[in-house]
Amino acid sequence: MPQALPSAILSSDPAKLLKTVLASALRLTVVGIDEMKSNPIRPAAEITSIEVRGAWMRALRKAFAKHCRDASAPDRIYVWGGTPGYDEKKKQGSPDGIKEWKRWEFMYDVAVVKAILIDAAYAKDGPEPKQLPIVERAIWLVESEISENGTEVAIDSSKLRIGRSDHKLFIAKRTNQHDPQKWLEFLGKALQDIDGDVFLALIPSYASRSRGATDWPNGNVELLLYRCAADGTCPREIARVSQASPDTTSGDLQLSGIGLPNRRGDLIRG
Repeated sequence: MPQALPSAILSSDPAKLLKTVLASALRLTVVGIDEMKSNPIRPAAEITSIEVRGAWMRALRKAFAKHCRDASAPDRIYVWGGTPGYDEKKKQGSPDGIKEWKRWEFMYDVAVVKAILIDAAYAKDGPEPKQLPIVERAIWLVESEISENGTEVAIDSSKLRIGRSDHKLFIAKRTNQHDPQKWLEFLGKALQDIDGDVFLALIPSYASRSRGATDWPNGNVELLLYRCAADGTCPREIARVSQASPDTTSGDLQLSGIGLPNRRGDLIRG
């Protein structure tokens, strides 16, 4: 029988937790970029947009793992996301994921899941079958598309539509168009009628020659966080997050939103 998550990791405000995760991820991104610059096995050249994206996605994985895991049951919550850094072994998979799976990503750019154990079909190395971890439910699913291309946004937002999760986050680029409201309204429509709490984060581009290209390595990124409406109306801004944003969780490790009403008023199961 599936077990409920420990009460120690429940939080009444998923938006509050997400703000903390994103601020932590921004700080970790700068740390990751600095480590890349000083890594002796890395070619001596300017940091590329691919490397910035890699640092950002790894930072997101680490931040979700830090703030979503419960110290009393760390093996119950697993997180995948990003690609291995220069100092990480590719074949081992995400250090925050299920060790035996040896994966860095699991279906989404970032996935935070709760796992349970089931017995294998047959005993192999002893009298009893080995217990195998299996995903019971997704807690957070994250997709990111920074190209400001409507078709690519439609593809990645559709991934969030077909996955079931308590909470979902879509990360998109802050537009430089003269009427940014139209971009925000488009994103709201792309994220309408998705199950669970849905959030939108707008970040500056890290593409070469973009306005935000130098902001990422220098730690000058400001992220706009929105809560999306089920009816597709324009997302509502709820926070501006930067490296300097404080840790707003009451404890060190918290998991948000279990057993609480979602944006439709339905009860999210525990």
